[in-house]
Amino acid sequence: MNLLNTLYGTTGLSMLTFQQTIMIIVALLLLYLAIKREYEPYLLLPIAFGMLLANLPGVPNEGIMEKGGLLYYLYQGVKLGIYPPLIFLAIGASTDFGPLIANPKSLLLGAAAQLGIFTAFIGAILLGFTGKEAASIGIIGGADGPTAIYTTSKLAPHMLGPIAVAAYSYMALVPVIQPPIIKLLTTKKERQIKMIQLREVSKKEKIIFPIVVTILVILLVPSAASLIGMLMLGNLIKESEVVPNFTYEVVFKFIPKSGDAKHAKDLKNYEVRFFSNDPAFTYTYAHTYIEYGLLVEELENKLSTEVIKQKPKERNPFGVVNFAKILYFGFLYIKQHGYLEKHYYEASNLKINRKDDFLKLVTKSDIKATEREEAESHLRKVDPMFKHRLERKRNDSGGNIKQTKTTNSIKRTATTQSKQKKSNNIRVTRTTKTTKRK
Repeated sequence: MNLLNTLYGTTGLSMLTFQQTIMIIVALLLLYLAIKREYEPYLLLPIAFGMLLANLPGVPNEGIMEKGGLLYYLYQGVKLGIYPPLIFLAIGASTDFGPLIANPKSLLLGAAAQLGIFTAFIGAILLGFTGKEAASIGIIGGADGPTAIYTTSKLAPHMLGPIAVAAYSYMALVPVIQPPIIKLLTTKKERQIKMIQLREVSKKEKIIFPIVVTILVILLVPSAASLIGMLMLGNLIKESEVVPNFTYEVVFKFIPKSGDAKHAKDLKNYEVRFFSNDPAFTYTYAHTYIEYGLLVEELENKLSTEVIKQKPKERNPFGVVNFAKILYFGFLYIKQHGYLEKHYYEASNLKINRKDDFLKLVTKSDIKATEREEAESHLRKVDPMFKHRLERKRNDSGGNIKQTKTTNSIKRTATTQSKQKKSNNIRVTRTTKTTKRK
């Protein structure tokens, strides 16, 4: 019996507290929401699993949250305020401020988030928290995880862990919280309104914007230098690319496999056909997709004769069926925005009235390739170092990259197809790539 008690005393079960049990249950619930319900899995999954690890008991001074443990050292990035600026750098690099520049009044919509901050702040004060603690909690109401962590590290470092978990859990659960509120406060007609950018924003405007914002904001609020500086640096890096970003069309055709699938609520059990005029797909997989019946047949004429008739000897000599990155990210975009749900198209009235109108929206692959080559040619003339940087990028990506030339039969007037506006009754997924064509 003493042996069993000794053995039990060495296990984590003997150290498990009631509070830890509750947090483990919460962690499992969040894991369920992330995996099964797909509620912001990129946020919720690591948060929930980290919560699970942190609340599993360990031997004193040997647990992963104790000094010397894995999470102890990872947590220093939160405690020292390293992660928030890095997160803001990534956010800046992935954000397009074009709509804001085109319509500065939309800034007021973002400012409306301050109402959530003040609401959470007043609520925390009423619950008995100090002013500094309430200020840290209040940032959660603005759905801003990095700023919540940064503010807490300065004002209430002893609450850093709970506030970080609460902030990101709240952000991850936004898809659960927002829909009923939106339906309560808006009509069906209002929810069908498409938000469009008022005007085309020039590259010069997009480059000047982060520089001006950095100067003005930091002069007014010096304490925001680390976050705003990294946010705008990321955006400046994005907008000052030496090779312009190119937008390629990605088309997915969903075909019901049976009558049951046709009447289902989503498109998950449908067969799928693919198309893209991105050279990474065109010159690597398009021919193979045609052979296996995976290409959108209506768009086959958007490919060059060379691609249709000849196998890709250099890029895919064995005819392997695989996905170019642009297809993956295009499908990921559709999934994350709920476009697999059929009710979205019914509510938005996104129906194809004429097949010809849809086909006009898709640019021929050769035209896209020509546009890119012309841009690179221009950059070679105006930038003496461009050729060197281009070659270095090609070498970094594996070297021995062969440039595929387009056919000579392409007319210049055909490039106008890429400038045609999208019709009001169709959606084409567009994905941006900056990688070079082999």
